[in-house]
Amino acid sequence: MGHTPPTCTTLAACDAHDGERIVVAGRYCHFPDLPGIDYSAAPRAVRIELEDGLGPFLDPFWSPRAIRPQAEIARFLGKPVRVTGRYHKDMPRNPDDPPQASAMGGPCIEVESIEAAR
Repeated sequence: MGHTPPTCTTLAACDAHDGERIVVAGRYCHFPDLPGIDYSAAPRAVRIELEDGLGPFLDPFWSPRAIRPQAEIARFLGKPVRVTGRYHKDMPRNPDDPPQASAMGGPCIEVESIEAAR
């Protein structure tokens, strides 16, 4: 398979590997997750919470893969995970968007795999 990608647990450490294949280690969380709001009917994005705050979204917001499978959410929500994939400090633009379109910001990781952290 090759070398093991570096692991990051803070946003600064992840950002230092912009565009690279890395492992992001943190807590699997819904986003947004504001108290008192019923999101049960809404498709949910997921972010990884890092030691210093909110880390990357799982997959770019515009990707159909950003809506995580219900079985995955049930298995990992609120738990420590290790996500392997290509990290982007700034979410890539949707290739289908016109140049003037606004884009969702923030970091993301193009998910290859997710596993429970030990």
